[in-house]
Amino acid sequence: MKPIGRCILILLILTSENVFGQNSKTIEADLLTAFKKINYWDTRQADTTVSALDSLDEANSWFERKLLSATAKYPATIGLPFKSFANEPLGIITSTDGLLRLYWWDTLMGGTQHFYTSVAQYTSAQSVKSVTPPSPNEYTCSYSKIYFLKNGGKIYYLAVYDEILDYHQRCQGIQIFSIENGNLIQAKLIKTQTGLHSKIDFQYNENSMRDQDWSNDLKYDEKVHTLTMPVVTESGSVTNNCITYKFNGQYFIKGKRK
Repeated sequence: MKPIGRCILILLILTSENVFGQNSKTIEADLLTAFKKINYWDTRQADTTVSALDSLDEANSWFERKLLSATAKYPATIGLPFKSFANEPLGIITSTDGLLRLYWWDTLMGGTQHFYTSVAQYTSAQSVKSVTPPSPNEYTCSYSKIYFLKNGGKIYYLAVYDEILDYHQRCQGIQIFSIENGNLIQAKLIKTQTGLHSKIDFQYNENSMRDQDWSNDLKYDEKVHTLTMPVVTESGSVTNNCITYKFNGQYFIKGKRK
């Protein structure tokens, strides 16, 4: 980020903090009220006297719109702890440099397959923006961690995501983001036999984890720039073997199976 752009951004954030500091409790309370409507209409789904499913859908859309609006209007929210949501099922993770934050929640509109909605808040050259990011796959996901990769003058964010596909079937992967020209994009840094990709994942059966102390999940070592994921059998069982992808300065390249 250029010095002038950084100064403008700092000024915008400071101005926002002065305004937002006076209204943060009101805005957060408003968001919390909207969020609680999701659970309220979920508990009414067995009630045949109301259109609970339609109301649940609208409650999710309403909270998404309000979150997108608040996080875009007030840049200081990118560092807000949202303490009033401590006991609510709203997931929030922030990158170590504080420039990217992901919010997500279960819409409660699925069955054995879970449907999520996500909002990405990020800092561009002169502003803080919020968008609904595309899902890595056809299924929606939650997020658990954001890793950090700096290569030359570019910064990449490796977000670990999880999908609940049915009662036992799960998917875990990593999606690479970058902020370029004011936009949050999916960066194609993973090189495989089928070409360049911005994400990689694996599907597994949750039952394969029940009788073991499973720590062989997807990981990224920020010091040696190595991505590690477990080998899964055709039946969906997670093994103790793993596949590595090493960043060579341009792409993540697959290494030998361990």
